[in-house]
Amino acid sequence: MKKNHSIFFTAVLLVLLIITSGCSKQADTSSKDMVDMSVQIFDRGIPGLSITNGFQAQYIKKSMAKKGVNIRFISTPRNTTDEKLNDLMVSQEAPDLCITYSNSLISNYIKLGGLVDLKPYLDKYGSNLKAYLGDNVLKYGEFKGGQYTIPGKRPNTAAFGTFVRKDWLDKMGLKEPQTTDEFYNMLVEMKKQNPGKVENCIPFAFNIDKTSIDWTVHTLVYSFVKKMSEEQFAAKNDYGK
Repeated sequence: MKKNHSIFFTAVLLVLLIITSGCSKQADTSSKDMVDMSVQIFDRGIPGLSITNGFQAQYIKKSMAKKGVNIRFISTPRNTTDEKLNDLMVSQEAPDLCITYSNSLISNYIKLGGLVDLKPYLDKYGSNLKAYLGDNVLKYGEFKGGQYTIPGKRPNTAAFGTFVRKDWLDKMGLKEPQTTDEFYNMLVEMKKQNPGKVENCIPFAFNIDKTSIDWTVHTLVYSFVKKMSEEQFAAKNDYGK
């Protein structure tokens, strides 16, 4: 693979990151010379939505043009993004800014020398971005001392919730579970006692929607996993694969 240095964003807040990044300070808005920047975005196949030329895209392009940056969007199919990025990297046509959920993809590109260490650039130009994300978020993009990706901050960390039948708890004489062990023991007792007197009692269930299942299972499984270091946690979270 020939080297093609690209910047990867490992979350879905690409638009916000571009607009708030202090890197825009390097553009001379009083000059006629524009800085060209290609940006990869997901095409999720939403009917009627023009990914690269809709009003959202136009707003970003116009806003960045005022800062001296000419934005060109490159769409990739959501389901085959990683494969498409591989093709673009090999053909020397990868966008300047890319987005992925795959840590394994990032690790492979780093080993092949295809990504730029962004740490010195963040220190010089990215003061707004660093202030917004903070060290706790940025460290998920660190690999062997270098800042090779810019993780996105998710404001909705409580997207899924678990509901428990309080009347069942009352019948069994149990309190609301506060820990993983208490939650597990509650399910065991529900199965044994069947406080609702239902046929074939199943104490725990979740939505059949694929996305909901994925995230519910992730949340439940990780609650049983022993404490990991931040590096181990980042390596094991390879969502979107």
